[in-house]
Amino acid sequence: MTKYVARLNGEIIGKRTSVSRTYSHAIAVQRVEEYARRQAYDYKVTKTDRSNFNYYTEIAEGRSPYQHTTDEVVRASGLIDGGFDAYAARLRDRAIASFEAGKANGHYEPFVAAWAGRLDLAHKAVSQHTGEWCRLIAIVEAEVA
Repeated sequence: MTKYVARLNGEIIGKRTSVSRTYSHAIAVQRVEEYARRQAYDYKVTKTDRSNFNYYTEIAEGRSPYQHTTDEVVRASGLIDGGFDAYAARLRDRAIASFEAGKANGHYEPFVAAWAGRLDLAHKAVSQHTGEWCRLIAIVEAEVA
């Protein structure tokens, strides 16, 4: 078993082990904190949110075509308590709490998104791991630990 590490500015940002593969490079990326902040604080209700609310309403009101346990009915009733606006506000609050917890736990620090066996494969994989939510920091050489 071979152990690999990836370093950025002298600090280890990723580790992995492999029994059969050889890695030469790691893709170092960083989540974009401002993007995540906007997604949380400017939370937009989705069609899925509305559909989920309707589903919970059916369960809570006994209109679901499926059998549900008492715990499921109680949970659904709690989720729809206060109507759709209150439900949407709780989703926004949950998104904000998740963002703030991530910020406190280093979620927006550089990390290894992927490992590659060749430099050209690392370059090829960059587009799969970056976008407006996550930016490329560097492609670094993998070191055998």
